[in-house]
Amino acid sequence: MDQKYWRTAPSRDTTTPGSAESVTGKPHIRLFQGKPFKPWMYEAADSSPLTRPGNLLQAARHNIEQKDIDRMGFKEPSFADRQAAAQNARKNIVEKFKAKPGPDDPAVLKKAAERQAQAAARAEAQKQREAARVEKLAREAELAAQAAAEARRLQAEKEAAEAELKAQQKAARDARYAARKAKK
Repeated sequence: MDQKYWRTAPSRDTTTPGSAESVTGKPHIRLFQGKPFKPWMYEAADSSPLTRPGNLLQAARHNIEQKDIDRMGFKEPSFADRQAAAQNARKNIVEKFKAKPGPDDPAVLKKAAERQAQAAARAEAQKQREAARVEKLAREAELAAQAAAEARRLQAEKEAAEAELKAQQKAARDARYAARKAKK
């Protein structure tokens, strides 16, 4: 067996103090089969996250000692702290409002003029689009009227041709009838 996966839990030693495994240092349980050893998984529940290996390195970089780490924690803000924070927030809002330029400021007037020019340009473009749409509708209506007139003309020509054909057929029939009567 590969010995690198045999470890003992650093903070939870389950062996009895006088047993042979703990004296010789040989492993008594097999942990992390095929996985790397992660010692912080065996920390006590009340241990600080700053005492984990990576965080201890970070603490060492920032020259923080263990007693400082133990004192670190969440400090519940008092009523005075909350009241001061609210007052600062209100003061910041008022300062932000006062820092805004007034309605007679040249920059504000320039922006308003630009907005009006843009609105006028948009209105003019809208008018041009509307005029083009009306013109297109008029052209389409004119083309539809021309097509309808052409269809009526063709229909009239067709009816006239049919009427002429019927008249010729009637004349031929009458001529045959007259010829038959003449033979008798």
